[in-house]
Formats: sequence, structure tokens, C-alpha cells
Amino acid sequence: MAHLSIAIIIVGLIGSSMYVTQQNRYLSFDTDTMKATQELVIDDYRLVSTGSSIDILNSEGKPTSKSSDAAEKIDAMTFDVYKGETFIGSIAPAKQESVATQQSTAHAAVITGPFEDLFVVYNGYIEDASTIWMTAYINPLVVWVWIGFGLLMLGTVIATVGRRAPKAKDTEGDASSSGKIAESDEVAAASELSAPGEAEAKSGSQV
Repeated sequence: MAHLSIAIIIVGLIGSSMYVTQQNRYLSFDTDTMKATQELVIDDYRLVSTGSSIDILNSEGKPTSKSSDAAEKIDAMTFDVYKGETFIGSIAPAKQESVATQQSTAHAAVITGPFEDLFVVYNGYIEDASTIWMTAYINPLVVWVWIGFGLLMLGTVIATVGRRAPKAKDTEGDASSSGKIAESDEVAAASELSAPGEAEAKSGSQV
């Protein structure tokens, strides 16, 4: 099982690192409907904008409407994802920005499949909020890496349990042997105790 696990991990690593598909797109954005007016397409996937949201958080991470209490701004875009004509889920990639430092962090959205993962990153507005910048990645065989690691751990557990099993049997055998020895000692002791009585009985009969 160990060899199979390592082979699966290697295949997964090669696929997820060497055959990545990337798409950078600038999509027109309608500030009235708060949706992108264009679709993001990458290979067989289509991402259709369904809305957006902006949340303001205070220093405790709770929503606030006061600009003076604002510590973080989270700007998210929501998309329905289709593979071909089949709907496979909704995602909401977001961009989190610190009000104090103006530093931002992208929170990618992921849809996982048996043979590939779709990562979608929202990079923010450009050109006075009339355009949004999106990046999408298709990473094949990522889930195979996790399956390989899972099988490797399972094989390790099975091997460990298999090595400990004979020791348990030996312990049972030792306990059985000890019981037999103790029983033999009791029989011998009983024989010694009964021996004087038998000798006296024989002497009396001879007289």
C-alpha cells in the first residue's frame, strides 16, 4: 500500500504543478445592479456574476456602520459556476483590506472535483469601479495528493497494528504456561501432604 500511496502522491503533485491553467480577466461591472455584466470563462467553466457585497468590520471583527470604528473592509463577488451547461455551485471570492494600513488580502474561492480544482480570486475594482479584475486557476489532480496521503497513513496504521498483534499472542501464551506451572505445583504440594497419611495407613495394616 505504501508504494501505491507514494505513486498517487507523485502523480497528483506533477499534475497540480505542471498542468495548471490560468485566466486573468477584466470584467465590466454595473454599479446599479452591483453585478459583472460579462462572464468569466476558463476551459469548460463559466462563472456568471450574481451580485456583490461590502462588509465593514470593527476591531473586534463585528459588522459596524460607523466609519470611525471601521477596521477591516471585506469586498466580495458572488458567482454561479457552470461546467458546460451543468450548475456545480456558487462561490464568493473576496478581498479583505485593512483600513489603517491599506494592505489587502485575497480570499480565494475553491470548487473541488475528483480530477481538478477550480480556484477563483477577486483582485478588486479598477477604473472607478466600472471594471473588476478576476483571476481563475484550474489545478488538476490536487485531490489525488490528499488521497495518497490518506492511504499512506492508513497503511502505516495497519502495519503498526500488525506488528503488535504477535506480541499479544505471546503474552497470552506466557500467561497460559504460567497457569499450567502453577497448577502442577499445586498438584505436587497436594501429593506431598497426602504422602505421610498414606504411609501411616500402610504401617497400620501391616501390624
